[in-house]
Amino acid sequence: MAYYSIGDVAERCGINPVTLRAWQRRYGLLKP
Repeated sequence: MAYYSIGDVAERCGINPVTLRAWQRRYGLLKP
C-alpha cells in the first residue's frame, strides 16, 4: 500500500491540509 503525505492527499482531493488533520484526530480516518 502506498503512503502519501498529508499535503499530497490534500492537493489531490482539493481539501485543506488542516481539515485532513482534524479528520485524522476526530475520526481516525488517516494514518500518519
